[in-house]
Amino acid sequence: MKRHFLAFLMLILATSACNQASRDSNNFPTSEKSVAPGLKLETTEGVSDESNTEKSMSNNDESLANIDFDKKIIKNATVLLEVKNNNDYAQKLKDIIKKHGAYISKEENYNTEEKVETVLGIRVPVLQFEGLINELAFDGARQLERSVSSEDVTGQMIDVKARLEAKKATREKYLEFLKQGKTVEDVLRVQAEINNIQEQIESAESRLAYLGNQTEYSTITLTYFEPKSGYEYNGEPGFWSRIGNAFINGGKWFVDLFIAIVAIWPFWLAIAIIWLVIRQYRKNKTINKNV
Repeated sequence: MKRHFLAFLMLILATSACNQASRDSNNFPTSEKSVAPGLKLETTEGVSDESNTEKSMSNNDESLANIDFDKKIIKNATVLLEVKNNNDYAQKLKDIIKKHGAYISKEENYNTEEKVETVLGIRVPVLQFEGLINELAFDGARQLERSVSSEDVTGQMIDVKARLEAKKATREKYLEFLKQGKTVEDVLRVQAEINNIQEQIESAESRLAYLGNQTEYSTITLTYFEPKSGYEYNGEPGFWSRIGNAFINGGKWFVDLFIAIVAIWPFWLAIAIIWLVIRQYRKNKTINKNV
């Protein structure tokens, strides 16, 4: 009897323990569910932020790649040519200049004893610069010198633009102050500042326009000459030319010497008078001795 009672009691205790464990088990998941969503949310937000950051960096890279870093370069060239016939070369050169959309900004002509020379300042669109400079030595023209230089003015243009925008913004503020002026003195003082700023703006705009024109058109200084008989490019005349120049220079030297002698005629007149006086003195002395 006692054994049955103890067994029944143990069964009740075991059932109670199982129920308690079941309740504890149910409570634990509930607590986990209440925390997990928050953790999951935080993790999701972290992933989202990282994704947004990566997208932002990607967009920045794309925008940097799309920026046109256009260099503003001023190109200048100097070319020296020896041509067979100055006039023929000049006629054909005009057609080449026109073909490349260029124009002549300066022209100087010289005719000396050694050569017939022309100096041109040619303004050519920057995209046509290389093409034109490579076509200058045509029709048997001999290229003696060629130099090309370039200057990057990108920084200058950016700086001028920034200053220009700042000056315009300042002018707008002063215009607002001008509307609020209550006395004549205030109005005059603000107007003077506006005029000063306007001058600076016009100066910056002129500088910007000049740099823009210089970068859009390159400058080629072309010198071409037709040598005369006996002239050599090395800066010295040829042998026969030197012989001829020697005769010419000798004649010039003789003429210059004669002019110099004539120029000091008072000196020669004084010498002549002194000589006459001495001659007369000696003549009179000789006569007195004979008497």
